[in-house]
Amino acid sequence: MLPSGNDAAHALAEYFGAILKKEQEERDEKERKEEQERKKREEERAAKAAELGQDAPNEDGQLSNSASNAYLQTQDKETNAQSSSSEETKERNLASGADKRK
Repeated sequence: MLPSGNDAAHALAEYFGAILKKEQEERDEKERKEEQERKKREEERAAKAAELGQDAPNEDGQLSNSASNAYLQTQDKETNAQSSSSEETKERNLASGADKRK
């Protein structure tokens, strides 16, 4: 009696399924180790920053919301506002200069 195509498909699925499952487990294990290492580095970085009396970056890479950081953010906003207002003034002057030439 000849084996059916279904038997061959079943044998191939078992063989390659085992190989693919093993590869997936290895990838998952590698990802878990990388995640643990990343967390460990973040904890060490935060501990070192705390030891030095500095703010440690949070998970998003942003500094914590301490009073000094709030001041810096405010300063940046003011600087940006001044820059944009001076650019607007330059544009107005250029536009009015062009109107005078016509």
